[in-house]
Amino acid sequence: MGISVAILCVLAAGRLGFLRAFELRTVDWRLNLAHPSPPVDDFVIIAIEAATVQKLDRWGPAALQRREYVPVIRHLDEWGARSIGVDVFFAGESDAETDARLAEALSVAGNVTIVAGADTELAGRAGERCEFLAPAEPIASAAREVASPLLFRPDNVVRWVQTTQQDADGSMAYQAIARSVLHDDVGAVPARVMINWAGPAGTVAQVKFEDVHARPPDPSLPPKIRGRFVFIGVTDEVKDLFSTPMGPMSGIEIHAQAAATMLSGLYVREAPLVVGLLAALPACLAIALVGRGRRHWWTWGLSALLAAAWFGAGALAFSRSLIMLPLTGAGLGILGTGVLVSALQSETALTSLARIWPAWVSEEGEQLEVTVLVCDMAGYTARSEQSSPTEMMQMMREFFAIVDAVVEPLGGASARRPGDAALVFFRPEEGRPHHAARAVAAARELRERLDERWPEEEIGFGITLTTGEVSLGWVGESPPEPQILGDPVNVAFRLQSECRERACPIIADWETVRADEALMAQMRPFGQVEVRNRTQPVQIFAPVED
Repeated sequence: MGISVAILCVLAAGRLGFLRAFELRTVDWRLNLAHPSPPVDDFVIIAIEAATVQKLDRWGPAALQRREYVPVIRHLDEWGARSIGVDVFFAGESDAETDARLAEALSVAGNVTIVAGADTELAGRAGERCEFLAPAEPIASAAREVASPLLFRPDNVVRWVQTTQQDADGSMAYQAIARSVLHDDVGAVPARVMINWAGPAGTVAQVKFEDVHARPPDPSLPPKIRGRFVFIGVTDEVKDLFSTPMGPMSGIEIHAQAAATMLSGLYVREAPLVVGLLAALPACLAIALVGRGRRHWWTWGLSALLAAAWFGAGALAFSRSLIMLPLTGAGLGILGTGVLVSALQSETALTSLARIWPAWVSEEGEQLEVTVLVCDMAGYTARSEQSSPTEMMQMMREFFAIVDAVVEPLGGASARRPGDAALVFFRPEEGRPHHAARAVAAARELRERLDERWPEEEIGFGITLTTGEVSLGWVGESPPEPQILGDPVNVAFRLQSECRERACPIIADWETVRADEALMAQMRPFGQVEVRNRTQPVQIFAPVED
């Protein structure tokens, strides 16, 4: 029986979405461990930041107007850049003279890779499906190569790069820019490379675009460029930021770290699922034999110890040899065998087993990712001075009735109602849109309903949205209510001050906006704010129409 459990768990880990997602979390954990990582001394990034645009020109179709790239390409060529990759798209014609000057600079350098445009969509485990758009002539023909800028991100987190990428219909294919920039400096590489991260954002050396562009340029720059692979791209976090196991990172630095992986040859090797099965089978057999006739806690302890040993072996194999063992299936098989053996022998174990998988929130509580919505009433104190307690009570009843009517159809659950504020959370639900998307929709409708009911200037409402892992549990007995605790709750309440200071009724954090791809087009950045008792600033966004 235990062996059957192990086989089922290992097979399920390779096929079930939520188990694959957990396995990816273990991948991220291992990528953050100390391990042999590639050097990045041969790479430098020419960074296009928000300040770059202010100093040179407005944002154009290719991040900057095309004419701004001409002196930069020429300077990099003069300073002896080993190879240059430009991760901006030169679409259509700007004007014939500018295109001709840029084409001439590319042709003279002779070692510049540019990228094709890509109209992309995420397609589950397949990563990004796309339709490539060729760069304008004569720019395309003047470049050494046209490459793909796409990053493999099946769950919105970049871990791999596909070295060859093609249209959804297979009609057009390009090498990834990370591979193209290396050109003849590396031989054959795998079709899909797991990026061996050298470190978080900022690990690869950067030089500001405007410094290279300057006439005359800084004389200290040529030694930083000579003999190195150069990547030119946007590092402004609002315009080109991706999630990675190392934290948020610009696309151009991800390309550079992928190229460093290929150049070093320090590849991460993924072991097949059968390795996990071969590890789980003897462990499950040992649990079944040794646990027979013993108390359930002893059997559970043995299975937990063996599962922890397997995770430890996975960490050791990666940190020593860059081998990525499949952890989830084998770990679940070992733990499941311990639970099953105990359940077959002990009524106590059966009782405990029934409490491991609650219908939703058990007595003991659980942890999961949710989107938190806090709706706070501004002007409540002033209104209280002018109104009787009975009038205020009626007002609060109407307020919470509107909140409940809006959030419940969208899957929101009220956790508690502190004073003149409502705290709601949206959890993942199968078959429904992402909880962040439902929370943003609720915030929009809630703002409209509240503004219609209380159009007076002295009453306003601030709605804040945050996303992250929280702890849920039941509090009270008559009747019990769900309680929610965690950093997203604290941040949501503390962002209320930003609603008032910025006169913006809805504010969401970066984790909420990036949780669902469609939200990126609906929200505009509001910059970063410092939040009390938090070491890192919070990137905030507001709906586009606000």
